[in-house]
Order: sequence, then structure tokens, then C-alpha cells
Amino acid sequence: MILQLGQLFLSNKLKSTIVEKSSSSPIDNIFVFPLNGNNRRFTVFNYQRCSSNGENIPRTWLVYSLSKNVIFFDYYKLFSTSKTKLGTDGSNNRRHVSTILKEHET
Repeated sequence: MILQLGQLFLSNKLKSTIVEKSSSSPIDNIFVFPLNGNNRRFTVFNYQRCSSNGENIPRTWLVYSLSKNVIFFDYYKLFSTSKTKLGTDGSNNRRHVSTILKEHET
């Protein structure tokens, strides 16, 4: 099966290789994310979810774009056939970032 991504065609094998080789580690703890228009910023704490039993679960699918100052859900462009805002444009909604992340996980 071949997926068309713009003018680029990716096989399932190539998509798997991209996932295996990509970095799932977030920006280090000393990085200060820029403020958005409402003086809110994304934080490294958003890269993990604290479960009800206190376990920290990494959100390896979360990507931050330095150039656009938005968050993306990784691999949407590789695997999703639907066009979601977080898969295509990203989000800079810092006020509701926790809700957005929880909705994605459920």
C-alpha cells in the first residue's frame, strides 16, 4: 500500500522506518518555549501524562514546531487519511492544551 503525501509517495515499509528512527524525546527541560499572544507558553510537562496511579506516561506522539510555535500530533501526516487541525496546521491554544491532549488520548 502506498500513501500519497502531497507529491510524495511513502510505502508502509518507509513509514515504519520513519517511526523507528524518529526521536520521541522532547526538548530538554531547560528550553523556554515562547509565549503566545495571550502570554501563555507550552511546557515540557505536556510531554507526559500522569495516570491515576501516579505513573508518568510519555507522550511520544507529541511534537513541537519551533518555527511555527505550535504542537502537532506526530505521524498524522503518515498514517491518517482524515485532515485534522493538529495533524495539518498544529495548535497554539495554550489555554486548553491539557484538554486537547486528553481528547487525543481518549
